[in-house]
Amino acid sequence: MKQWLRTLSLALSGVILFGVVVQAAAQGGVNPAEACGRTLANLTRLVQSNYVRVEYPFKPASKPTDTNYCQALEQELNLYLERVVFAQDIDVANGIAGRSKDAFAFLDLAAQRFVGVLPSGTAFTAVARNTLPGSQMMFVRGQGFSLFVDYAFTTLTREDFESLIGFQEYDGSIDVSCTAQWCKPPSAPPNR
Repeated sequence: MKQWLRTLSLALSGVILFGVVVQAAAQGGVNPAEACGRTLANLTRLVQSNYVRVEYPFKPASKPTDTNYCQALEQELNLYLERVVFAQDIDVANGIAGRSKDAFAFLDLAAQRFVGVLPSGTAFTAVARNTLPGSQMMFVRGQGFSLFVDYAFTTLTREDFESLIGFQEYDGSIDVSCTAQWCKPPSAPPNR
C-alpha cells in the first residue's frame, strides 16, 4: 500500500510539474529582458504592465535573437520613456541638424510625389520620423523646402533617426513645400 501511495504521489507531482511547464511555455516563458540585467528587465516589465497608463504601449522592435538585443532594448526603452511617458519634458522644436547625401525629396510620406534630389551637403533640420517598422522616412526643413527624405541618404545616423519624435506624437506643422532652386514639379519617383 505504501509503495502504491508513493507511486501515486510521484505521478501527481509529475503531472503538476508538467502543467506548470506547459503554462509557462504558453505564456511565452521567461521575460527575454531578464538576460539583460535586473534593472532593464524590471523597467521593461513596468512599462508593459498596467502601472504605466499611456496611449501608446511599449512594443520593442528588437528581438531576443538579435546579437545586440540588450543594447537595442535599452535604447528603445529609453526613447519610449522620453518620447511617450515623459513627453511633456521633450523639446523637439529644434530637431536634429543634418546634411543631404543626394537624398531624393518627396512631398508625401509614401514617396510617390518626387520633387528632386536634395543636393549633397544641403543643410536641413530633421523634426519627425515615420515610426512604422521598416520605414526610413523623416520630415525635414531647410532653406526653401519642407519635405520627406530617406534618412539613409543623409548624415544622420540610425541612432539620430530613431531619436526623432514620431509623426503621431509630433505637435508641429507638417506643411510640405519645395521652392528651392533644385526643386522640380511633383512627378513619379525615379529608380535609385
